[in-house]
Amino acid sequence: VEQRMFGDFWMLWADLDKNPLNINLIEELVRALGSDYEIYASRSATSGLPKCRILIPLPYGISGADWLICQRLLNDHFVHEGGMSPDRTSQQAGQPCYLPNRGKHYFTRSRRDGRPFDVIATWGADMEVVRGIVAAEMAQKAAEKEAREHAQASKTVDPSKSLIHAFNDAHAIEDLLFEAGYDEKDGKFRHPASQSG
Repeated sequence: VEQRMFGDFWMLWADLDKNPLNINLIEELVRALGSDYEIYASRSATSGLPKCRILIPLPYGISGADWLICQRLLNDHFVHEGGMSPDRTSQQAGQPCYLPNRGKHYFTRSRRDGRPFDVIATWGADMEVVRGIVAAEMAQKAAEKEAREHAQASKTVDPSKSLIHAFNDAHAIEDLLFEAGYDEKDGKFRHPASQSG
């Protein structure tokens, strides 16, 4: 939380470990951003599944809020332009990005021309759109949490119930999962470290 609130972020990164295309197509999608980059294989990459991570340097540090938005836009780029499913845990400030660790099918690709990715110039308008979407999502989650808390507060504790039943009646599982960092989509929750989805 402290890093997200007060840190400066100088690089975007992506983790393509679910259904990556071949490395040439991955590099083509990254090159389309028009900036320097580093692409390297994950240790678990195979010849048929070129799992990889991508690092994209920025010319300036950006706030945690802007970084989260840019991470989302970068992942959206791989979804919309390449039909890939990037690991969206990279959209969390506390998620580690593992550096190269040679596996059997190791590869790298890079461009180092001194052209960092200017997110404000490239994605400024998109960032404003996503900022509005994020605000709406947060407002909806806050309203849902408030409704759950109101419903919980109006319940009376049944002394005939066990401690476990009393706890379950007093706490919504959704709140516990959100607090633990789980992602939610369409009522389904995913652990932040899940690779299977």
